[in-house]
Amino acid sequence: MDTDEVRDKPRLTPELLEYGELCGCTEKQIAFAAALIEGNNYTEAAWRAGYAGGRDSVQMRSAGSSAARAKPVQALIAWAESRGLGIPDAPGDMDELVRILWTHARSKDKQASIKATAELQRIEREEREAKSNQFRDPIEALNEIAEVMPALAVILATENNVQGFQLNDEQRQAYEGFRRKIALEYLNEQRSRALISPETKANGHIEEATA
Repeated sequence: MDTDEVRDKPRLTPELLEYGELCGCTEKQIAFAAALIEGNNYTEAAWRAGYAGGRDSVQMRSAGSSAARAKPVQALIAWAESRGLGIPDAPGDMDELVRILWTHARSKDKQASIKATAELQRIEREEREAKSNQFRDPIEALNEIAEVMPALAVILATENNVQGFQLNDEQRQAYEGFRRKIALEYLNEQRSRALISPETKANGHIEEATA
């Protein structure tokens, strides 16, 4: 049985109303989502949204649970989350949101089509940016570098103190070959310098050796 207690209605912004309607929500469902955004649990959100029943009754708990499972509500919550309005206890359904937006984007309703298309572009852009900013496993990055230049991968791993990085057998052979090449080039350079006397260096030219 309901009581005469005054219900504190959640704040409904024009944007929330607009996208709630786009998601196919009823007025109560939009109010329910708004109450969740403000930090209420399902039961309290249902109470504030105007669902029938006592504030802490089984009927109200059931109403809140049912509202949270409704596809339009889950889509609206996903939209709110994508806008930075966190609702930790009520994860939205992004797939459902995108499905609804695509339906509107292809509809003959020009205004709804424009809004839905703009939202789809925003969601895609933010997902792309989020992926580009994700922390990448350094070993995974080093493995990709090692496929092309094993020596550089070893240098980077050493300089950045990356633990657990190892070259595979093929890469290690290439790395050892590179080290031998550098060592031989260095020795040949030293031999070439040894053939030039200090006097010759001072004069700036090489004198022909006499028998």
